[in-house]
Amino acid sequence: MFATLPLTTPCLALVMLLGHTPVSNDLPLQTSSSQPSAIYGGEPVPEGGFPEIVAIQTGSLLCTGTLLTNRVIITAAHCFQNDVSPSSIRVSTGNSSQGPRYDVASYGVHPDFCGDLEVCKEDIHDVAYILLDEPIAVTPAEVLLDQADWDSGMFVGAMVTLVGFGLDENLNSGVKRAVTVPITHFTTSGHEFRAGGEGKDSCQGDSGGPAFIELEDGRRLLVGVTSRGLDCGEGGYYTLPASELCW
Repeated sequence: MFATLPLTTPCLALVMLLGHTPVSNDLPLQTSSSQPSAIYGGEPVPEGGFPEIVAIQTGSLLCTGTLLTNRVIITAAHCFQNDVSPSSIRVSTGNSSQGPRYDVASYGVHPDFCGDLEVCKEDIHDVAYILLDEPIAVTPAEVLLDQADWDSGMFVGAMVTLVGFGLDENLNSGVKRAVTVPITHFTTSGHEFRAGGEGKDSCQGDSGGPAFIELEDGRRLLVGVTSRGLDCGEGGYYTLPASELCW
């Protein structure tokens, strides 16, 4: 029996905005002890690859994000725990965190985000959005919102591709990298999943970045937002975007 994709009816307006057909209701993950993460054990993305993935910098903190529309970016809530001003956020495109810069109009953090992992063990709503001043001329990511797509692509052992600007195994960051890893676990609620391990993982700087699946028809769908993990290389936790779109 397949789990039901977590998406409820108040999401309808946003789903229509993103250009997808909604499905119904709920889903499951486990817990982690340390804060998130760069692509560890992967390879640099070829020039022009994954153009919908952007670098996000707030002072010395590096995160990653994914364009859902030409102006809206989804990323991790913990990237904004210092309550930064929009004017201090740098969003960059291209294959380097020092690529062309775009100004930020506003951002928002999920109201139920829980950054205390001693209190909140799983399903911590680690998502945020950024609204840009001006659109970026790339094709945005497509979010997994269809039950049939979920059934065919989301299960333990399914392969997901992680993309981010974070640390690699040589402690270098700022370069867009990608690695493909298996899903290893779903939370009981279905709002998060765990993926990676055995030296292939996300790491510091990849926080907020995407996990993609590729379906048999060639479509690439956004299924996760990098949240937190164990030591780099041991696997991490990913928020399911579909379960947070109502917010």
